[in-house]
Amino acid sequence: MRSILDSPAAWTALLVAAIACAAAGGACVVERERPAGGVHPAGWTDARSRSFHGVFLKQAGYPLGDCRVCHGDDYAGGPVGSSCVECHQQGVEACDTCHGGSLHGLPATGAHWAHAGLCEDCHRVPEDARSGLHPNGAVEVTFSGLGAIDPTAAWDPGARRCANVYCHGGMETPWEPPAPDLDCNGCHGAPPESHSRWAVGAPPEGCARCHPHPGAASGEHVNGSLDTLPLGCDGCHGKGPRGAPPPALDGSADPGDPGVGAHRRHLDITLDDRIGAPARCEDCHPVPASVEDPGHLDAAAPADVTLISGGHYDAAEQRCTVSCHWDRSPGPRWTDSSGAERACDACHESPPSETRAGTAHPSAQGLDACLTCHTFEPASHVDGHVDIVQ
Repeated sequence: MRSILDSPAAWTALLVAAIACAAAGGACVVERERPAGGVHPAGWTDARSRSFHGVFLKQAGYPLGDCRVCHGDDYAGGPVGSSCVECHQQGVEACDTCHGGSLHGLPATGAHWAHAGLCEDCHRVPEDARSGLHPNGAVEVTFSGLGAIDPTAAWDPGARRCANVYCHGGMETPWEPPAPDLDCNGCHGAPPESHSRWAVGAPPEGCARCHPHPGAASGEHVNGSLDTLPLGCDGCHGKGPRGAPPPALDGSADPGDPGVGAHRRHLDITLDDRIGAPARCEDCHPVPASVEDPGHLDAAAPADVTLISGGHYDAAEQRCTVSCHWDRSPGPRWTDSSGAERACDACHESPPSETRAGTAHPSAQGLDACLTCHTFEPASHVDGHVDIVQ
């Protein structure tokens, strides 16, 4: 037969009566009549009992104020001389007293174990257990901090899963065991789709070229920012401090690849058959001051071409119309490595029918005839000036 004291309501009433007795009797300084076995039922301190005080507190809405009346404001004994902190040495109102056994009070449910130190990113964490709103027996998920970087982040209590949360790369992530794959592919591709233009090796070695501690659960990973190592131009493409391809972003060294093309012909000063001074990267591209400058690390090809001397680059045809090539239209093809684009008549007629000023050019045949009036040195050729023999 069940006792009337088996219900939380009955015990709440009994505790209220005990509190009233304390108030009327000078905070229990006078011995009062107690039920047989004490105020609390058998099994009050036994976590296996249905009368366990943790169960009662949860069912009754955590009336901790009632506990303090008899056990003292610090739960160290109070008027009744019975201390709660003998068992709860970390403090009755510490996070892990009610949920979890770790420093952060992590519950043993779901994937709490993998989210140590991130309570505030998913829950409103009260300053203390006397805030009036906590504890209230309700599990409330409210994203902030890392959890709210994406404003569409959401918790589905029915399916018990997160969606669009930055920490998981926006992927839908189930909360309940079995735990989702938490290697690099657990949150983002390895490498991510946004890295499709780069020749990125398998993690973690491939990631380590550009990022610190790839895959590490540290303050430098999953921290709300894209952390990169100090990188020069040749960290992603090309060789040397200017980072001129080859290789291209995808690792290619084929001149037929637009990412390689005529880069070497324009930039490599060591070529012994040069017909002009080496160009600069900024002559054809907006060169960022930093790897992380906006618009630099984009996922879309082709590369941005901004011809500093004017002109136009047709990415579809891979042709330049630019003063360096006498404004010829259509201009030379970027991926033509045959050498034909370096012939004298590849940019201008040989000899030209008109000068750059639009006047008639004298007729002459062969390089020797040209050298009668013009100097030809790679360092001064194709520099925007017409050099005349003095």
